[in-house]
Amino acid sequence: MKTKKVFVALVVSVFVAGIAGMCLVQAAEPAYPTKQVELIQTAAPGGGQDAVSRAVAEYVTKKWGHPVVVVNKPGGGTVTGAHYALKEAKPDGYTIFAEAQIPSSMMVAGMLNPPIKLEDRIFIARVVLDPICFAVNADAPWKTFKELSDWRRPTPKN
Repeated sequence: MKTKKVFVALVVSVFVAGIAGMCLVQAAEPAYPTKQVELIQTAAPGGGQDAVSRAVAEYVTKKWGHPVVVVNKPGGGTVTGAHYALKEAKPDGYTIFAEAQIPSSMMVAGMLNPPIKLEDRIFIARVVLDPICFAVNADAPWKTFKELSDWRRPTPKN
């Protein structure tokens, strides 16, 4: 019985020492952020995505007390900005990607070997929920998305 009490006391002591050590390490690290944060978005200035990114940057700048600056990197079907934010920038939290449906779901679903994969990112917040719609000319032979998909299947891949 005495051995059991000593063992439990030892386990509790190790646990408490571990928690105390983690607290000391966290206290030694400076609070994030300590410098400017770049919010990369793939649209040109002036559009809806840019406006949302700027509103988020303004709000977060006030909350964090450090500037969050929107950096527009349009082009390449969103690959330019996505590649910069997710592949080229340091993974230190000071470059954040304003994700949109094109580099995430549409690029991954529509390409055999997309340059940016879902595994290349960690989603941290949802700011906007945009429904996606597909439209075709009124004279088109397809009246539903299924009809369009069925038509595309036998067509050779590009």
